Amino acid sequence: MATKSFFLLLHRFERVSTVMIQPLILFRAALLLTALSCADALQAQSSATKPSAEPPPLSVKTLYHPEHKYDFDGPSLPAAQWSDADPQSQLAVRRGKQWMRHNLETGREQPWKGAAPNNTGLQRLKNGLAIVTADEQTQWITRDARSWRHPTLSPDGKHVAFVEANDMYIVDIESGQRLRVTSNGSETRLNGVLDWSYQEEIYGRGNFKAFWWSPDSQRIALLRLDIRDLYEYTLADSRTPRGSTLTARYPKVGDPIPVAELWVTDLQGELTPVHRPNEDEREQLIVRVGWHPDSNRVAYQVMNRVQSWLELRLSPALSGETNNSEPTEPRVLVRDESATWVEVLGEPRWLPSGDFLWLSDQPIGRRRVWRVSSDGRLRIAITPEDMDVREIEFVSPDGQTIYVTADRQRGSIGQQVYRVDVSSDDSEDGRSTASDTLPAQLSSVTAEPGWHVPTFSPDGRWMLDQFSKLEQPPSLRLVDLRPDAGAKVVRTLAEPGKLRANTLPVEWLTINTSDGVPLPAYLIRPANVQRGGTPVLIETYGGPQAASAVDRWTGPRYLYRQMLAQQGIAVLVTDNRSSAGRGIADTWAVHRQLGVVELQDTLAAVGWLKQQPWVNADAIGLRGWSFGGFLTAYALTHCDAFAAGVAGGSPTDWRNYDAIYTERYMGLPSDNPEGYNQTSVNLAAQDLHGALLLIHGELDDNVHPANTLQLVRALQAAGKPFEMMLYPGAQHGIRDAGQEYHMMDMVTRFLHRQLKP
Repeated sequence: MATKSFFLLLHRFERVSTVMIQPLILFRAALLLTALSCADALQAQSSATKPSAEPPPLSVKTLYHPEHKYDFDGPSLPAAQWSDADPQSQLAVRRGKQWMRHNLETGREQPWKGAAPNNTGLQRLKNGLAIVTADEQTQWITRDARSWRHPTLSPDGKHVAFVEANDMYIVDIESGQRLRVTSNGSETRLNGVLDWSYQEEIYGRGNFKAFWWSPDSQRIALLRLDIRDLYEYTLADSRTPRGSTLTARYPKVGDPIPVAELWVTDLQGELTPVHRPNEDEREQLIVRVGWHPDSNRVAYQVMNRVQSWLELRLSPALSGETNNSEPTEPRVLVRDESATWVEVLGEPRWLPSGDFLWLSDQPIGRRRVWRVSSDGRLRIAITPEDMDVREIEFVSPDGQTIYVTADRQRGSIGQQVYRVDVSSDDSEDGRSTASDTLPAQLSSVTAEPGWHVPTFSPDGRWMLDQFSKLEQPPSLRLVDLRPDAGAKVVRTLAEPGKLRANTLPVEWLTINTSDGVPLPAYLIRPANVQRGGTPVLIETYGGPQAASAVDRWTGPRYLYRQMLAQQGIAVLVTDNRSSAGRGIADTWAVHRQLGVVELQDTLAAVGWLKQQPWVNADAIGLRGWSFGGFLTAYALTHCDAFAAGVAGGSPTDWRNYDAIYTERYMGLPSDNPEGYNQTSVNLAAQDLHGALLLIHGELDDNVHPANTLQLVRALQAAGKPFEMMLYPGAQHGIRDAGQEYHMMDMVTRFLHRQLKP
């Protein structure tokens, strides 16, 4: 359950099991299905080429059916890629199948000559690995790289590093010589590659790479993980006659976790330890690794197991002459501490002066950019206290200008781009220049309400702005950032797709809790509401720092909510203080009691709904996936406010979930037994109120299906009725299109049956 990347997986469901048919009937059915399939394919092709003047109504079939879903939002944005090869034509834009060279000054486009921009550099070609140049020359490194994991080209283009069988290797491209750096790799000793828990909860879902080239290409920093003590967890796959199993090491709360070490190797394979934990440090986490610009020191971040402190450390020099003033132990440049937990927010951004930029929630729980002196002794905030910065997006080559994303006016709802001028004069007295009004060094680059996603040219003179709104598909704009241009949009490279669907108005709301916390939300109401007669579905995710009520295009998710409203079920999308509060300060309220405060805030939304004369107070439902599934199941077993709930992929007891995520918020079970008991859905099964639909993927290796099955057993023991759907072969996100369609149809029927009988 990755902390930052959790949006609701609300629309992922799978198909029903097949039945046996007599051979003759099967043959005739096959002929009929073939004919129908051909006709449908021709119709779908024609429809895709020429959308009908009148789009079909929103329905589960037109949104999700693998063969009949309709393209309501038009073509996707064209791919665009920056290149620093030519200052006058840095941008490549893909128009259909053709890459075009876009002239930034004139806007003229010409076909791209040579290899496509996304097909240059290090490329996997069939089973091999090669370097492809811009003029389409191919230099083979190997014809068989099938077992090579994460091959990465050095910055100077002379070497490739990769992992094979959990050992680290370096290849000299010119000579073809292959150097084995480590030799102890095994299933339980990992070199340069992450285990499941480090990947999922620290470095980002899908990112298993754990080595980093130095800027000068002379060294590689690599993590080494010892997972021998981690318990194995086995999942059953029922899709074959004899069945099969999937086994992986999965550290649940309180269990042993990976022991991490940080090493550096040079091009000759000489290994140097940077961080080798002693017995008291074995449970520490190495959460980020990078290089100082001098390529001679490693900057890395370490946390304790429950993540209540984080240190940014700078290793001693790896080579060169040292003197008495040169430290022989790592230097702590930053230490962030909290009574709850500390978030990992990226790496230091080094400035030419030797200072660096640091993104932090500390000490008051508002996310700001800080300028830190090279020795770590001076730390000055350079963004205002009332603006929670999401990311440092770009730092100019001279270090004088940075661009960040945030939304000072709308908070978690929107995202704007801001420019911050970093002047050394601002920090001479050691105090922040930020104030309650827009400070002189902070200026807005974008202004239109919605969601702006920037990418910058290498020289920082231009910006691509991918912009969307909840009700508007994305567009792509080119912004001139040069001083005399004033952050002007010079042209639109791709207009937003025209939404070919009839939609109802969206109402943005602020719902205040009893203790004065404003909760963002939006509402889609049916066109004709009757007094006291309209059911409402509340949709939420609710996990820490993961907002749902956001003003950006979400495609079928948004259109499905529109569909429900058109069918007579109003939809309220709301956040709690944990998922979308005022900085992380509001999120800290959930510490050691996940679900308790979130439910209280959700009930504030229920209270607001009950005050609306058009709402049927006896027909309010709740739906969510993953953390949202937990919150749904928790709500139906800890209050009687909901007529129905749909809980998918749900952790039903936090003792079932992984250590790194859960202990961050709940602490260790041995230190917080009451908190774990209080937040357990399984232990409260006898208190179920309302109709509950449970959904889970059979091979969910993130939130194990045992969560749902344990709740099923508890509900059965308590004599409580419920509904359940298990999807064979599915993981945490239901990917099969047929299963997704089945699920959405099932969920929709359930909601109508329970909320709008």
